[in-house]
Amino acid sequence: MKNIRKIALLAVLGAVVMTSCREDETVDLAGYPSTNVGMGIEGQEPGVTSVPLKATYDAEGAISVSGDLTRTYTFQLASPSPEDLTLKLEPIIVNIPADKVEISATELHIPAGSKSADPVTVTFLDPDFSFAGPDPEAKTYELGVRVAKAEGYDPQFEGGNEAKVVVEKDAYVAHFSIRGSLGNYALFTRSYAKGKILNTDPMTVSFRVLTDRPVLEDTQIAITSEGVPEAFKDDETIAPAVLTIPAGAKESSEYADWTLTDDLLLTNAEAEEYGVLLKMAAVAENPNVAPAESDQELAIQIKKELYIANLSIASASNSRAVEFRRSYVDGQIMNETPMSFQFRAKLNRPALEEVKVVVSMEGLPDGFADDVTITPAELTIPVGASESDLATWTMTDDFLLTDAELKDFAFKLNAAPKVEDPTIKPVEGQMAIGIIVKKVADLLSFVDGIDPAWTKHSPAGWVGTPLSSAFFGSVNELFDGGMYTDFYTRNSELSFSVDMLESKKINGVVIRAYDNSANNHPVRFVLSTSDDGATWTEHGELQSSQQNQGVQYVAFLKPVTARYIRYQGYGKQGTSYYSYIDLSEFEVYGTN
Repeated sequence: MKNIRKIALLAVLGAVVMTSCREDETVDLAGYPSTNVGMGIEGQEPGVTSVPLKATYDAEGAISVSGDLTRTYTFQLASPSPEDLTLKLEPIIVNIPADKVEISATELHIPAGSKSADPVTVTFLDPDFSFAGPDPEAKTYELGVRVAKAEGYDPQFEGGNEAKVVVEKDAYVAHFSIRGSLGNYALFTRSYAKGKILNTDPMTVSFRVLTDRPVLEDTQIAITSEGVPEAFKDDETIAPAVLTIPAGAKESSEYADWTLTDDLLLTNAEAEEYGVLLKMAAVAENPNVAPAESDQELAIQIKKELYIANLSIASASNSRAVEFRRSYVDGQIMNETPMSFQFRAKLNRPALEEVKVVVSMEGLPDGFADDVTITPAELTIPVGASESDLATWTMTDDFLLTDAELKDFAFKLNAAPKVEDPTIKPVEGQMAIGIIVKKVADLLSFVDGIDPAWTKHSPAGWVGTPLSSAFFGSVNELFDGGMYTDFYTRNSELSFSVDMLESKKINGVVIRAYDNSANNHPVRFVLSTSDDGATWTEHGELQSSQQNQGVQYVAFLKPVTARYIRYQGYGKQGTSYYSYIDLSEFEVYGTN
C-alpha cells in the first residue's frame, strides 16, 4: 500500500509541474551537461578527422593519388542528448570541381536519448585524379564534410566541426639530365710521338638531354664546358650548343656533338691529362623544369701518352732460354745434329719507323768467336710491323773438344737497337737469350726407327724388378710381346730394372706405350746400365716431347755391354687422376 501511494503522489506532482509551464517557456535544464559531438572517418583511428594524401606525377606525366578521396564520415555523441539534435551538413570542397562531388545527406537527426546518427558518405565521382594533372602548380585539395549548423541542446564539437581528406600535390617539374651515347664518361687516350698525335680518329662525344617526365612546353637547354685551357677554347666546338626538348617529349629532338682538336696536346713532349666537364642549364626560367639530382654533367678525360714500343728478343718458341746437351765420348762429340736455334726481335706495338736490332755473343771462350754464325747478322722490324723475320744462330762443337772435362757452358745472345729512338724502349731482362751447353757423357738419342743393323735380344727368362711404388701389373709384362698387357702407375714415377741374365751388347731400345698413346709416356726418362745390378752408369736423359709418339726409338750413340738395364720415367703428361705412365713393351737391341 505504501508503494502505491508513492507512485500516485509522483504522478500528481509531475502533472502539476507540466501544467504550470506555458507553451512559450522552456524547461530549465540548468546544470545538465553540454551535448558533445565527435566526428570521425571510417577506417581511421578514433579522433582522426583529417587524412593526408599525396598526389604525384609519374614518368609519363600522369597524376595519381596515394589513397581514396571517397570517405564515409561518422557522428557520435559522448552521451545521449536530452533533446533532439539536428545537424546541418555541407561538403568541404577545396580546388575540386563541385560537379565531381556527391554527398549522401545534408541533414542528420539524433533523437533525444540517442548517441549516434547514420554515417554520411562524400563521394569523389571521377575514376582518377586526372582533372588536376593540367595544373602544374603545387596545390592543396580538400574533400570532406562540415557541420554548418547544429540545433539542439548546447552542441559542442570535440576536435572541430569538420572531417576531410587533404591532398597535397607537388608542382609539376620535369628534371633534365645529360646523357652521352656511350654513357656519362668518355676517355680519350692520345698517343704522342715525335711532335704529332698518332690517333686518326677525332675526339668527339655525342650526347643529348633527357627528362624524367614530359615537358609541358618546348624547353631549351644550353650546353657549356669547363676544363679546356682558355688558349685552346677555339679548338673546342659544341654543336648545337642549345638542345630543344619539344612539348610533350622526354628527350631532345637531336644529339649534340662535342669535339676538340689535338692542338693543346702538341705544346710539349710530356705525358699529361686533361679533364673536361659538359654542363647544362635551362635557357629560360621555367618553374616546371629543373636539373636532375644526378647526371648533371658529362665527364671527359683526355690522356696524352708517349708512344713507346717495348723491344725484346725471344726464340721461335717464345723462350729466352735455350739448352743443348752434347755427348762427349772418347774425344769426340757423338751428336750428329748441330747446335742451332731461331730467334726474332719483337715489339709490343707497331714500329713507327724501321727498327734495326744488332746482336752479339757474350761468354764465348777465347779463340772461338768464329765458331758462331748468326744469319742475318742484323734484325729488321719494318714500319707498321711488330716483329722481325726469324734469324738463325748456329755454333760448332769445336770448343768442347779442347779437353775431356764434362761441364756446363753458359753464353748470352744479346740484342740492342742499332740507333737510339725515343719511341723504342728495350725491356730490361728481355734483351738476351741465355744459351746453356751441357757437355755430358750421354749416349742416348731418339732415332726415327729401328736400325736395320740392330738385332732384338730374346727376353726369354728375363727378370724385371719394379723400383717405384704404387704400380699396377708386372714388369715382366713388358717382355711378353703383347700390346695390351702393361706395367703402369698413377703416380709421377715409373721405374724398373731388367736382368738379362748375361752381358749383352746394347745398341738401342724400343719403348712402346700402352694403346700406342704418346700421352702414356712419362715427361722424361733416364737409361742406365750395370754389370752387377748394384753399381749403375747413367747414359743420359731424354724428353718425351722430343719424340711425341706412341713408340719411342732410342739409340746408344756408342754401344755398351751390360747385364742389367734400368729405366726411370718421371712426370705424367696428364694432370687428372685418370692420367698414367703406362708402358706395354720394353725391347732391347744389339748387333751381331
